[in-house]
Parts: sequence; structure tokens; C-alpha cells
Amino acid sequence: MSSITYTITSDNKAMPAGYNLLSISVSNEVNRISYAEMVLIDGDYSKLEYSISDGDFFDPGKKISISIREEGQSEKEKVIFKGLVITQSLRYDQGNSLLTVEMSDEAIRMTTIKQSDVFKNIKDSELIAKLIFNSRIGKGKVDETKFKHESIVQYHCTNWDMLLSRADVNGLLVTAVNGSISARAPKLSTPSVKTFKLGVDVIYDLDLKLDISNQYAGIQTNTWNDTNHSVVGKSDIPSFDLTQGTLKAAGIKKISGDKPEQLLALVPLSAEEENAWGEARMLRTRLSMLKGSFKVDGITSLNLMDNINLEGMGLKFAGVTMITGIRHEVTENGWFTHLQFGLGADWLSGTTPLTALPASGLLPGINGLQTAIVEAIELDASERARVKVRMFGVAGADKVVWARMATLDAGHKRGTFFWPEKDDEVVLGFINDDPRYPVILGSLYGSKNTAPVEWDDTNARKGFLSKTGLMLLFNDDAQQITISASDKSYIIISEGRKAIEINDVNGNNITLNSDGVVINAAENLVIEAKGDVSIKGKTVKIEGNKIEFK
Repeated sequence: MSSITYTITSDNKAMPAGYNLLSISVSNEVNRISYAEMVLIDGDYSKLEYSISDGDFFDPGKKISISIREEGQSEKEKVIFKGLVITQSLRYDQGNSLLTVEMSDEAIRMTTIKQSDVFKNIKDSELIAKLIFNSRIGKGKVDETKFKHESIVQYHCTNWDMLLSRADVNGLLVTAVNGSISARAPKLSTPSVKTFKLGVDVIYDLDLKLDISNQYAGIQTNTWNDTNHSVVGKSDIPSFDLTQGTLKAAGIKKISGDKPEQLLALVPLSAEEENAWGEARMLRTRLSMLKGSFKVDGITSLNLMDNINLEGMGLKFAGVTMITGIRHEVTENGWFTHLQFGLGADWLSGTTPLTALPASGLLPGINGLQTAIVEAIELDASERARVKVRMFGVAGADKVVWARMATLDAGHKRGTFFWPEKDDEVVLGFINDDPRYPVILGSLYGSKNTAPVEWDDTNARKGFLSKTGLMLLFNDDAQQITISASDKSYIIISEGRKAIEINDVNGNNITLNSDGVVINAAENLVIEAKGDVSIKGKTVKIEGNKIEFK
């Protein structure tokens, strides 16, 4: 390492000259937080003395800066890493006691705490900037996004995961280097900052790969339109060709077919968000077609997302490409820089677990909906309005659970109340996927518990029937509502017949129709008023075996 000049500081204090440094590794990659590792010989294992580890230079949380340059070069040392000490480890290897120090960019703060928040009237670029600010990290360049959310929710996830997910679907690549976070759109058409030519430049460990397994002729987005209740497909997402290599979109069609990749979101999206989503997917899939890495002698003039020109590497790989990863490696063999280009095809949300553990990790969670049988209708001693149910797959006479009951409306001393009956088959959901907190979402008909009204193609009849036969029935074909306590006691309100009919079990009947009102009493008919009674008509007839006036 005699040809390399480097400076390492901890909280702005230079590393003591007596520290025996074996290696430095610094890794920068788009959509990842930069990290570094140093290995030093520390102390004397035989004497159980570890002066570096016992000291405070590399204490966790210390701010470390690493600068480097090659001797004989005119430029000054360049900072290749700034960050915090995260871990230390000691090991004994070939007679030496080795201290490994691992460090991370300060953006690591964004990954430590899961948070929930609601952001109003905000663009994704503004949201990204706000998340960076809230995490007390330096903000670099954040490219402006087009559409504005009326409301967007961050639910129990880290600021870093929220930032990455929103940047990803907007076609922005995130860099977290030297205490500054940027989110920028790739500029693949800009000139390259450096050319690497195989056979002319010194290049080691060349590894190139072409993969069309995620290439499509186009992208079609499919979203829910809540105005006309339909899924609407949008297939005019613009395609583009990489400037690198000779394989173009026309060739991809011949190999992978002429069908677009289907993106499906069964929620309403604005046209701007839908376009950004489709364009981001097109960008990611195209950047996944050509991937590779190679190693050169140490260089500090290149940055993430710089464009470089590759020559002498075959027609399919030659051309301008974008740097997506840089790793500096300093060992006794010298200083080397590893360069990487290309991206994986999967969304970041598909490769990183962003959602919380089922049941918050308190116990194994339960997935999906479950069916159960109502075991008994009895008083819930906890006064939480729960129902005792038996879940399928849980054996044992006493293996029952208490489930809360979801209903149409519930509030203090008001709401709807339709409790299930013993042996009813019900559907259970689980709060936070926790099997200890089931909720009855509804009941199921089947071959055993049959529906009270047979279904037909018109689906005209809807209503409610209690276990004793009390019924409320809506019939759209007849335009009729029936309220019934039995086949003799009922009220029929018929818009189709323009009539209302009231009958009771005693044989009394009232009919209202276009002919007027008819009241039939099985026995006596009494009309009584506290005030006056007026009877008026074109003709008034009174008939009876005996008529009395008082």
C-alpha cells in the first residue's frame, strides 16, 4: 500500500500513525445505503491486549471519513466515504488479532424506526425531501415528480423503505453517499464521462451478461375506474432502446413475443401517476437487460449514475451505460475500483420485505380468511359483544375462541344487531393477522344451511327472514315490499299494483289502491277521536241492521 495515500479521521481527528491497517472496502450502489469496512491488526492476542478496540477511535457512532489518492497524481485526496461506525468484531487469524470495523452512511438512521404518518397535498418528490429532512440527513438533488397526492399514507414502515418505494415507481434512482441522499432520473442519453476500452485500458475481472427474460414489447397499465366501475388498460407507455449494445426493441419483440407486460392496480390512479408507474417499469426492465461489472486500478473521478463508454467488449455490450455501483478495495496488493452497471428487473417492493410481520411477530400469524362454526350463544363475560366459535382444523371439544362481530352500523346504544345462531357457518378475519383476535365478517349459506329464498337468474328478491319466520322481503320484479309475521299477518306495499294491503291473523284487512280505501273488520270497527270527526264525500252511505246516533 506504499503507493496509496489515505487519510482516516474519527470525529475530525486523524487516525494514529501506529494503527496497522490491512484493508479498506467502500461500497456505493444505487438504491442502497453506502457502507465501508476496515480490517486492522489490533494488539497482542497472547497478552489479551487490544489497544485499538479498547480505545475510542472506532467506537460505535463515531463519524468516520476516508479519503484516498494515488501517490504521484496531482489531484488532492478525495473523500470516498463518510459515515458512522456500526459494528466491531475481533477474531484471531494466522497469528494475528484482527479488528474489523463496519461503517454505514448516516442514511442508516432512516432504517431504524418504523413510523406511520399521513401526508396531504404532496408530490412524491416533496415527500422524498420531507422524509430526508425528518431523518436529519443531508439532501442532494431530488428530481421533481409530476402528480400530487391528495393524501398518501406511510404505515408502519421506515422512512427509507417509504422513500425507496415511491422513488422506484417514479423512475428515480436513490443514492446515499457521504451523508447526502439524492433521488434522480437516469439520463442515459448524456455524454459519457470516461471510456474504458478492453485491450487498451487495464481491466480486470470482466463479467458481462445479457438477459431478455424480463423484456417485453411494451408496458400496459391496468387500473380501476371507479366512475364506470371497470378496469381500464393503458398501453401507450413509450418504449425506448438502450444506447448500449445492438439489441433493440424490434429484436426483443421477435424473441419475447409481441405482448406487453401487464401491470395491475385495482385502485383509481390519476393519469399522471399511471404514466409515471408505467414509464418506471419500462425503465427498470430495460436496465435489467444488460448487466455487468469489471475492475480497474483505483479511480475517484467517477460517481454513481455517471455514464461511461465501453469499447472492445463485443457489439452487444459496447456503448454508453450508466454506473449503478462503485466499490473501492484497498489491500496490500493495491487499490482497485470495481464498477457495476445494470439493475435487477424486480420492483424494490418485490425484493425487500416492506410490510410488518403478521401479528407483529408476537406469535405465528394467520393468513387470509377462515371459516368457523358458531359453538354457542352465551353471555360474553368480558362484555365485549363476542361470539363463541369453533375454527376448522383446531381439534378438541374445548378448543373454541371468542370472536367479535362486525355489523353494518355499531355505536353507543345504537346500530344494527344480527347475531348468528348456533351451528351457523361464519367467516373470520383477524385483526393484524393475530389469531387471538378474530372478527366475524359474515355468515355463509351452503348445502346444510340453505338460503330461505331460492336464487334465480333475475336475482329480484332480497330480504331478511328470522328463525321464527319474521320476514322483510324486497321483490324488484313485482316492485313490492312485504313485511310478514306469518302467512296471515303481513303488510304488502306494491308499487307495481299501486296498492298497499294490511292483513292480520284475526281476518282484519285494509286495502289501499286506485279504487280507494277498503277496511274489512272481522268483528267491530271503532273510530274514536279526542276532537271532531268529519266524514265528507260525494255520496255518504250508512247501512246497518241498527243505526244509533248519540
